[in-house]
Amino acid sequence: MVDETNSKTTSLAGRLTLSLTAVVIVVTSLAGGWFYFDAVHKANAEIESKSRQLSVYLQGALRLPLWSMDDLAVEMIGRTLMEDRAIEAVTIQEPEGRIIYTNQKGKDAVVLTRLVPIEHAGEHIGTVQLSLSSNPVRTQTTNLLWASITTLLAVLVAITLSTVLLINHFLKRPIEQLTTVAKSFGLGPHQAPKVMAKGYREFSAVLSVLATMEQQINRQIAELTESEERFRSIFESAAAPMGIISPEGTFLQVNAPVCQMLGYTEEELLRFKVEDVTHPDDRGKTRALSEEVLSGLRTGVSYEKRYQPKDGSTVWGHTTIAPVRDSKGDVVYLVALTQDITEAKRAEEALRESDKLKTEFVNTAAHEFRTPLTSIQGFSQVLLTQADISPEQQREYLTYIYERSVALTSIVANLLDISRIESGQGLTLNRALCTVSDIFRLVSPFLKTQAAEHRVEITLAEDSTPLNVDKNKIGAALENLLSNAVKFSAADSLIRIRGELTREGYQISVADQGIGMTEEQASKVFNKFYRADASHSAAEGIGLGMSIVKQIVEDHGGKIWVESELGKGTVVYFTMPRCCMSEEFSSAISNE
Repeated sequence: MVDETNSKTTSLAGRLTLSLTAVVIVVTSLAGGWFYFDAVHKANAEIESKSRQLSVYLQGALRLPLWSMDDLAVEMIGRTLMEDRAIEAVTIQEPEGRIIYTNQKGKDAVVLTRLVPIEHAGEHIGTVQLSLSSNPVRTQTTNLLWASITTLLAVLVAITLSTVLLINHFLKRPIEQLTTVAKSFGLGPHQAPKVMAKGYREFSAVLSVLATMEQQINRQIAELTESEERFRSIFESAAAPMGIISPEGTFLQVNAPVCQMLGYTEEELLRFKVEDVTHPDDRGKTRALSEEVLSGLRTGVSYEKRYQPKDGSTVWGHTTIAPVRDSKGDVVYLVALTQDITEAKRAEEALRESDKLKTEFVNTAAHEFRTPLTSIQGFSQVLLTQADISPEQQREYLTYIYERSVALTSIVANLLDISRIESGQGLTLNRALCTVSDIFRLVSPFLKTQAAEHRVEITLAEDSTPLNVDKNKIGAALENLLSNAVKFSAADSLIRIRGELTREGYQISVADQGIGMTEEQASKVFNKFYRADASHSAAEGIGLGMSIVKQIVEDHGGKIWVESELGKGTVVYFTMPRCCMSEEFSSAISNE
């Protein structure tokens, strides 16, 4: 990855060009300055020499006494002097101070002033004052300065251009090639350009390293590609749900089984976090275990958790999470493998429920068997040990023994029925033509005895409807429903029995005003060994009656269901398919 700060730095070629340019400027400035000051020194020396030459000339030209010459001749000498560019002003005067000639060109700066004494035969005869101007020096210096600047610019441009060209040709191109190689290692195809093999020997060591890197990187890429292909093949073809998760918990990739298990599309899941599809009760555990893996406290975790699919149901999964780390040890992503154990959990729960029900059944059955057996044993002992028992008491005791034995026979019969059902044999049905009223005549004795303390209301529509059923089995089922209505409702409460024709057949309902059931209890009422109240103080029964009733009804091709409300009562409905009226059936009814 390229450092972002490099985008703001100067290139090597640019820095070299700027450095060489700075060196040229400094050297040229120093040379120009030296030449400038040397020219100024030479100009000043030239002025000094000029002043000495003029002094000698004046002394020779004016060696005659000034008074022997007329003023016009002196003036001509003065004018001649003023024609020299170096002279700015001239003044000639006698010894007494009288000025014979004076002149000044302008107001330029005076660099040098000389007083030249004029003597004749050792006698002072006058004085000439010369003022030399700085114009020649200034002009010469200015010309030299502009020449130096022009030379400097020309040299600077020439050196800059040549430097840029040389750097671009001999340095920038190899550096660009090295940059291309570096980029190729980062972005592909991870190969060093062959043209660089003919480059400069200064780069031979770098090229050797790059060639070695090329081999190593390509070998690692091949291994990594093979590993990725192997992982992708396993990931996509795995039958178990697999997912790749970011350290933040977001889905990065999922396979088809994950989508099938959770009911979401891949696009939907890639917008979710793991917590979004985790059951609320298991989110804390999931978060804690993931943090332990990310922090390095665990190398991986394997645990059971619940998921919440799109349809709102609950799916159990055995999930294993393993981290994938980079060279620094930081977690890049997590790989999660989940095994759907929902069915196993349901089977486990069902087994626990079955074991619980069986335990309750054993306890209840023991209680149900012990109660009548204790009574039978007790009354039998009285009959055997006491000789003064009246015939009326004997009959009463024997009647009680008989009733208890009948109850035991009923329990044993129920157990045998369940045993046949569990073994796959089913119930033996002796079907015969009968009417609805025939079935109710079978339960009439029960209504007169067991339901005597309750108000029973029977309404049968078209009770002559023909049925092809085992009326004894249907009668037993109806008696079982009536028995439950009696057991679970208070004395003097109303029990309603209704019969009516429907599309499914003839429907019978038994409604009580008893204790009722919750929705959960009603959903389990047909389970074997299930009793809403399993305590010994509850109503009699071992939890097989409703299961057998359901089997009897369904074996006849009918349906049975329950509607109940806690504290208000229960209604049990069941149907029996109707039978077409035939001459044989009509004859049988007439004979009866």
